[in-house]
Amino acid sequence: MKIHHEVEHCHYLLRELKIVRDCFRNGQSILEFLIQVEKDVVEPNSNETDRTVRESLCALLSKLGTKGQWVSSYIERTETRIKYLFYLTEVRISEQTSKLLEATQNDSSSMTTCVLIVSSLTHLFVDHFVV
Repeated sequence: MKIHHEVEHCHYLLRELKIVRDCFRNGQSILEFLIQVEKDVVEPNSNETDRTVRESLCALLSKLGTKGQWVSSYIERTETRIKYLFYLTEVRISEQTSKLLEATQNDSSSMTTCVLIVSSLTHLFVDHFVV
């Protein structure tokens, strides 16, 4: 059950990370738009203050890009973790299936031995007492 809960947690985390990534992407788009508007509208009448605004927007865009890459990397790591947990589950199922198969074979061998003994005794009984 522990693996099941960890997989659920990873899926929840993955959903949240994808939401954050999408927010970063939207923020990047907005900043790119603002930078373009600032270049098109303000640049002809440029002064020192306007350049500072553009530099601030570019710095924010850069930070969003960096954080967005971090989130994308964390999404990949979370997806890898989910795959690993599924792999562990498959290994455990395989181990349990092998144990069940072995027990079934042992039980089958025991049953075969019992049938042979009963069959032999029946044959001896019939041959000895029925004749």
